Amino acid sequence: MNPSIHIGEEIRNCLVAQKRSVAWLANHLGCDPSCLRKALKNSYITTDSLFRISTILGNDFFTRYSQLLTENMYRANYAR
Repeated sequence: MNPSIHIGEEIRNCLVAQKRSVAWLANHLGCDPSCLRKALKNSYITTDSLFRISTILGNDFFTRYSQLLTENMYRANYAR
């Protein structure tokens, strides 16, 4: 089952809410802004990168996956 989370969009939304740019985040990650823009178009990201981004932005992006997992597990158990 594919999670219905587009983590790149979630990160971009957080940047907008914090009035920060992709270039700002790229600078804090030590990467090229164009590479980060490309990465944020994906619906997935490595856990290491997500951890670093969560730390920099002060936003636990892992909770989105945990919430979805809990919902899916509940549905799976309820369907039995």
